[in-house]
Formats: sequence, C-alpha cells, structure tokens
Amino acid sequence: MPEQTGQKYDTTIKHLFAGNEEALVEYFSGITLEDAETLNIEFKLLEKRSSDLVVRGLTAQGPAICHLEFQTTSDSKMHLRMLRYSIEVCDLYGDFPYQVLLYLGASPPHMKNSLSYHRGELGRLDYQYRLVDIGSLTRDSLKASKIPELYALLPLAERENRKKEPDRFLRECVDDIIDSPMELEEKQKTLVMTEIFAGLAFGKVIIERIFKGVMDMFDIRQSAGYQLIKEEGIQEGIEKGIEKGKREALSEITLRQLRKKFKKLPTEYLEKIKSQDVLTLETIAENIFEIEKLEDLDQYLA
Repeated sequence: MPEQTGQKYDTTIKHLFAGNEEALVEYFSGITLEDAETLNIEFKLLEKRSSDLVVRGLTAQGPAICHLEFQTTSDSKMHLRMLRYSIEVCDLYGDFPYQVLLYLGASPPHMKNSLSYHRGELGRLDYQYRLVDIGSLTRDSLKASKIPELYALLPLAERENRKKEPDRFLRECVDDIIDSPMELEEKQKTLVMTEIFAGLAFGKVIIERIFKGVMDMFDIRQSAGYQLIKEEGIQEGIEKGIEKGKREALSEITLRQLRKKFKKLPTEYLEKIKSQDVLTLETIAENIFEIEKLEDLDQYLA
C-alpha cells in the first residue's frame, strides 16, 4: 500500500477507535477490560512505527494487555511481524499481549496467523494470534454490536455481496448510519470515516455519487470531525515526507561513501542500504572509517 494511502487510514483508525477501546477490545477479542489505558508504543525491532492500538487494563483473571493491529493488504510475513510486536510489548511491560489482527482489505486475506516449530531440547515455539477478516462479517453483526465506531466499517463487510451491487450496498451502509440512533455529531464523524474506509472496497466514482448529497445534507465538511482528520492527515503527511526525504538523502550519501571506499557494491548490500531507517544510516555514516571490509556492514544492517 502506498505510504500516503497508509497514512490516511492510520489517521482515520486513530480517531475512529479513540475513547471506546474497552468495547472494541471486547468485541474483537472476547476479553472484558476495565480501567483501560491506551499505551503509545513505537515498534523498533525492524520498523520504526507506532502501534495501532495497545490497551492495558484489568480482567477477571488479573492485569492484561491487548494489541489490535489493522491491515489493509495481505502480508506474507505478518505472523513474523506480529510475533515481533508481541516480544516488544513484553519487553516494555513484562507481559505478552492478547493479539488481534483486523484485516480491512478488499480481497480475502492470505496470511498466516500462527508460527510453530519444535527442535526438541534445542528450542520450541508455538505462537498464534486472532485474525479477523472484516469482509467475512455481516452488516447486521456490526450493527448488533451497538458500538457506534463499527458503523464506519460497514462498507467493508460482506465481501461477496458488496461486489454484486456496489451502489446499492454502499447506499444501504450510509442509510444504516443515517437511520441509527446516534446523535448528529456522532453521525457526522462516522460518515466522514465511512467515506474514507469505503475507498478500500469501492471506486471513486461510486463513492462520490453516494456521498455527495449526504455530505451536503449533514454539512459534514464543516464538522469538527472532518476538519480534525483533514488537518491531522496533512500534518502527518508533512512529517512523513520530511522523514522520507531525510532517509533518501542519507541513503544516497551513504552509498556514495561506500562506493568510494569499496569501488563496487554487491546488489544485496545496495538493496539493504536503501531499506534502512534514518538512525541506521546515520550510524553507518558516523562509523564509515571503522568499516574496513564489506562484511563489517552486517553489524549495522537489519
């Protein structure tokens, strides 16, 4: 998924689930949390990114941590990523989290949700997380949850049905929100997010056709929710653009230094350098004189 697209959904998800974490955790994981506290975690093992939703609270069995991750495309290495996230949470808070991956993609998911190996006395691992495919859920089940935030995901439900008559399906999703018992401000916020999430499953022309009149009728573009998402999305895009520009510049400088030192760089090292984050590239540049042979780079490269 392109970086700008990912940024748009990251911002939407952040606003969608803020303030009602306990209900969402219970709906998707079956775990009842009390006194929930959202933990802001930046995963660092192989990727510098903030968690989607990590919540700590109390259950009938004692303290617990729940991690909800959101994915819009299939990732063949998702089980490895989720395991790394689990380890980082445990490293920070001393306990492994309950984990749920919410898949929002247009196509059916093709991802493993477990990892297992046995090496006798030399090692054993049995790991699993819950994978929830929103496209396999029904609209009725999302509405029956009585969680207002889940109405925004209605366009992503019933994958096969929404393909048959996309206009009718999306229109009915919008009508479900309009006819819901939500207050006006909550409906405005939900419709903004519904339009954004619809972009994962429907074409731009259909979305514009369905939402144009609704936007005008509810004066949504003047609502606080619309302005907040728009402003934060722009700011986040600026920050990510600066970070990306800095990384690309450092990558080019580092490659230039290494080519000057070693004359020729094997393709494997070339690709690895281009994929590094800013901190790693800065570290390599600072230690360029200590790197005597290509193999010395391995200690810096993930």
